[in-house]
Amino acid sequence: MKAAVVYFSGTGNTLKVAHLFKERLIEVCSEVDLIDVTKHNNILKNYDLIIIGSPTYSKVASRKLIEFIDQNIDNEFNKNKEFITFVTHSWEKAYGHTTLKKHLEKRGLKVISSQAFLMPNNFYMMMKEKTSEHEKKNRLEEASNIVDELVKAYKEGYTLNENESNVKRIFYQEIYKMLNRSWIPTFAQKYLRVDQNKCNLCGLCVRKCPNNNIEIKNGIISFKNECLACGRCFNKCPKNAYIINSKK
Repeated sequence: MKAAVVYFSGTGNTLKVAHLFKERLIEVCSEVDLIDVTKHNNILKNYDLIIIGSPTYSKVASRKLIEFIDQNIDNEFNKNKEFITFVTHSWEKAYGHTTLKKHLEKRGLKVISSQAFLMPNNFYMMMKEKTSEHEKKNRLEEASNIVDELVKAYKEGYTLNENESNVKRIFYQEIYKMLNRSWIPTFAQKYLRVDQNKCNLCGLCVRKCPNNNIEIKNGIISFKNECLACGRCFNKCPKNAYIINSKK
């Protein structure tokens, strides 16, 4: 048995869950590959199980994952394989796991389980504050328990689906599409700036940006209009030089 854990991660939450899946699946699969969609450009084949995970944007899955599915998960190689979808979010409800599930099922692929993970809030500059250390520990422990249940369900041949309202899923999908046409691509230009006294122009944010939206221009960090609003840049900055919506 061979498995792939396919993910896109901005703040690091989705990557944490991807690692949990890999740790548990090693017990039941001969090989488990972690696949970052921002670094992988090949058709997926020869996997018995494919797990697909995304952060949530406007409560649904990232377009980066949807694009990857359309470009790299060919029905010819995967029509008899099994899929698990998941998303990570930091407050209230999320519908992205069902967004991914429905997208795969429309392509004739078999989704055996889908789940949303409530994770620590890293992406807090707009509305919410950071999760407390106590709550962070609780959320990570709960994520670990949910992964255990999903892997157990896979081994024993039953499904685990966290069902959400189809009406709300469709509503938030449309909102996300609308935001992707205008607000999200210019997010960095509108809300991010860099403290030049802290920034040492190491270029880490430039290299880590999944959409090549950041560049060093005339000795300063500048942003193009291809932002994903994923938060990876300011979560990776080693000097904490980013200022987000007036918050350091």
